[in-house]
Amino acid sequence: MIVETFPTRAAWLAARRNPHAIGASEAAVALGVSPYSDPWALWERKVGRGEDDRTPDDVEALTRGNRWEPAVLAEYEDASGGRVVEPGAHFGQRGHLVTLSNEAFPWLRSSPDAFAVDRWGVLGHVEAKTALDGDAWTDDRGVIIDHWADGSETLVPAHYAVQAYVQLAVTGMPWNDLCALVPHRGWLAVRWVRLMRDEATQNALIEALAAWRSRHLVGGEPP
Repeated sequence: MIVETFPTRAAWLAARRNPHAIGASEAAVALGVSPYSDPWALWERKVGRGEDDRTPDDVEALTRGNRWEPAVLAEYEDASGGRVVEPGAHFGQRGHLVTLSNEAFPWLRSSPDAFAVDRWGVLGHVEAKTALDGDAWTDDRGVIIDHWADGSETLVPAHYAVQAYVQLAVTGMPWNDLCALVPHRGWLAVRWVRLMRDEATQNALIEALAAWRSRHLVGGEPP
C-alpha cells in the first residue's frame, strides 16, 4: 500500500486533481450508479473541459457533511463498541489528511474518513455518511454483508458500497463499516453496515474501472 499524507486540505485537494486517477468516491460516478453525478460530468472535470457542476445546494450539503462527520463517527464509536482511529494518526501524522493507493493499480486512490479497531481488536475502515435518508438503510445496526448479492442494496445504498469495496481493494483491510445518521423517532440515530472483503465483487469493480479509465481518461474518448 502506498501512503501519502498532506498537512492541509488545499494540498490534499491539489493532489486529487490527477486527470488519470480515480478516487474511491468517484468510482460509482464513473460506473453510472451515483445519484449525484454522471460519467460525462466526471470525464469533463478530469480532462479539464468542464467546470464544477455542483450547485450551491450541493456545496452546502458537502460542507454540512464535512462538519457533521465527526458526530457520525462519535455516534458510531459509542454504538459499535469500537475505537475510531484518525488515518493521519495511524500513519504517524496526526491531523494530516491521507490518500492511499495500491501498487497493483496506483491510479485508484482512497481517502478514508477513519479507521476503527473493533471489539475483537481488528482494524478496518469506517466511512461516515450524512445523507439523512432513513429509507436507504437497514433498520438494524451492525448488519454484516459477507458477499454482495441481490437485495444487499436494501441494506445500504449501492453507490456507497462501490466506494467501500474500492477502498477494501486498495488497502487490503478485512472490512469497511459504512455508517450514517438517519431520522429516527423525531431525532437521529446511527446505522452502520459492515462490508466484508469480497474478492469477486472487488475484482469486478477494478476491472470495470480500469476499462473506463483506459478508454475515457487515458484514451480521451467521451463516455
